[in-house]
Amino acid sequence: MSKSSLLELRVGVDVGCHSHNVAIGLSSGEILDEFEVSHNPEGFHLFFSRIENQQRKYDCLVAVAMEGFNGYARPLDTLVRGRNYRLFNVNNMKLARFKEIFPGAATENSGDSIFNSCQHFLRINYKNRPAGPNVG
Repeated sequence: MSKSSLLELRVGVDVGCHSHNVAIGLSSGEILDEFEVSHNPEGFHLFFSRIENQQRKYDCLVAVAMEGFNGYARPLDTLVRGRNYRLFNVNNMKLARFKEIFPGAATENSGDSIFNSCQHFLRINYKNRPAGPNVG
């Protein structure tokens, strides 16, 4: 894979206790896929297989933005880093404040709103910052 395109595959994850809502899109804003995965090995397998399908199709790098708290992102966050995807930990308090300021970015709890919220949040807050294990 050349991964030389200007596009980036962006994955927005709304982390829950028993399941996670996921949206996959391109940095251009196009939403490609929306789904829910359970918080177990089968769900994690589905999560990565859907990402890898889109990655093969678009031949671009992957960035994952996860919004969650109370440790529910584990072990998914570790698995994401193990695949060498850029991982952004979206602070849920900052995201809530963002949604107050820009209510049009997320009006319901769907993959579309998750992706759009993470997309706008990343564009504003992480435009020129390097990814790290605790960015957010």
